[in-house]
Amino acid sequence: MRLRFGRHAVDLDWIPLLVFVLLAMGNEDLLIMAIKGPSDVDTPAEEGPGKILTAIALTLTFVRWKQLSPFLRNLFLALHVVIFFMALESFYRSGSPLQYPHVFSKVFIIYFTMAIYTFIHGAKEWVPKAFMFIITGLFLFDLLVYNSDILSISAFMAVERGFSSYSTHFLLLPFLFFFNRYLTTRNFGWLMLFFMMGGFIVFLNHRSVWLAAIIAVVLNALYLTNKGRDKIPLPTFTPIFVIPFIAISLITSYVLADNPELVKNLQERIDDISNAEEQGTGKWRLEQFKSYLPFILDHPFTGMRFEGYELPNQFISEKSGKSTFDDATGHHFHSYYVDILFYGGLAGLALLMAPIIYLLRRAWTATTGLGGDAVAFVAFCGSGLVYGTSYLLDFYFWGVLGGALAVLDNDIERQQLIDYEAEMINYQRQQVYLAEEAELP
Repeated sequence: MRLRFGRHAVDLDWIPLLVFVLLAMGNEDLLIMAIKGPSDVDTPAEEGPGKILTAIALTLTFVRWKQLSPFLRNLFLALHVVIFFMALESFYRSGSPLQYPHVFSKVFIIYFTMAIYTFIHGAKEWVPKAFMFIITGLFLFDLLVYNSDILSISAFMAVERGFSSYSTHFLLLPFLFFFNRYLTTRNFGWLMLFFMMGGFIVFLNHRSVWLAAIIAVVLNALYLTNKGRDKIPLPTFTPIFVIPFIAISLITSYVLADNPELVKNLQERIDDISNAEEQGTGKWRLEQFKSYLPFILDHPFTGMRFEGYELPNQFISEKSGKSTFDDATGHHFHSYYVDILFYGGLAGLALLMAPIIYLLRRAWTATTGLGGDAVAFVAFCGSGLVYGTSYLLDFYFWGVLGGALAVLDNDIERQQLIDYEAEMINYQRQQVYLAEEAELP
């Protein structure tokens, strides 16, 4: 991509990366912390930047809609049918076509996927790699400048995380990317980056991210094993097992020996996961779900929409007997599925899950082998299906989803071109051979 001025040209290959960073990270804690300093680690970033970024994503999608893939064009049409009927309902109820933007935002978020796709599709191969280093660089900057105090055993045991669950889940993307780069290149530097990101994901102490990481690793292994393009020699896996074994032995010898309470703390964290119905934040989420379940069951297909926004808060604290959240601010669910079923019902859930399911299916049914970079994106987005049970899927996820769809298409198209060129070379060689055979006496 170049912009020409007579004999001079300006290289614009960096623009897809700029759009990727802006839309996927513009409302993400890692970037906001680097600019403004730390905020509340248990909630997503404030809505102000999100509204501006949504407007940018919407505009870019309309300007570049012809660059959408066939699937995304169909999703584009379906999205606007939904928005049209929502606007009609809003106008009928209040005389305004955009009553309660909070409700519209539930579907507007797909614009992030579409806008990023139009820029990453056809982008240079270095763009995804650069994005990984930007995520990692921002995280390390935020860690060293604002959160260096969390790098201690006492902070881990006191669950002083410093980074939100959203930011920690985001780190799964470079974690998988670096791992796959090591497997395909056998470069030890990628392996060190992989272990570094994995160590921080564990240390930041978000159990929902731990579960998502397990799913991501399983999906990554399944796609690499069944659809991977590169053959991975068995010796490549030796450092993956040996280095953690040595690290765990050292930790057991020196850290756990001096801090036996650390084992008890880890056990309690794991017990919270396995006994989610009885203890920990899992119990809190389950009680919230039960509070809203009657309304979800009463509106199963299209949800409560604007009625839902006006509904008084149904989640009452057992201790105080008061609403946990303020009325007239929307409902603050700690589950993406509950959020969408409440506002949009099964129809809304189908619309929003469609690009994730399509991505997983397209990767699995691809007729060409997949590269490690594409598999990393696919596995990360697949982990969102589990992560979404505990948290909302925020702006960053839908931005990465658009990047994943584009990176996958780029990977398949490049491999198809390579296969076609190889076939043409073989065909030409065969024709030359036949011609030489015909000339022999």
